[in-house]
Amino acid sequence: MNLLHTSLAVTTVAAIALGGCKDDLRLTDTTQGQNESSPAAPLADNDLKKSAGSAVGTVDDAAITTRIKAAIILDPSLKSLDIKVNTAGGIVTLSGTADTPDKSERAAQIASSVDGVKYVNNQLNVRSSG
Repeated sequence: MNLLHTSLAVTTVAAIALGGCKDDLRLTDTTQGQNESSPAAPLADNDLKKSAGSAVGTVDDAAITTRIKAAIILDPSLKSLDIKVNTAGGIVTLSGTADTPDKSERAAQIASSVDGVKYVNNQLNVRSSG
């Protein structure tokens, strides 16, 4: 039981820490004083912006995943299930096994309630009762 509490605490702290990361990422103009007529300057600036945008998206996806996992652990009916969460571009995929259709739906509801989630792809398998 202590391992569960420790894992929950670590997950919660990570969610809080990652939640603030997006606002701390800023682009800095590193081309000041350089010859902007160079054909490479606009390309390099564009690549930098794409890379920074990708990093922010990755941080957002990681934060979404962490928040969903923490919320699932906090739900008494779901905490014992092995539910895997994957997020890409705000689209969340749930996989693993749920005991009942209600628990599968509950996990999807929790995932969809997290800020930044665009869509939940619920791939949870429901165990047969027989």
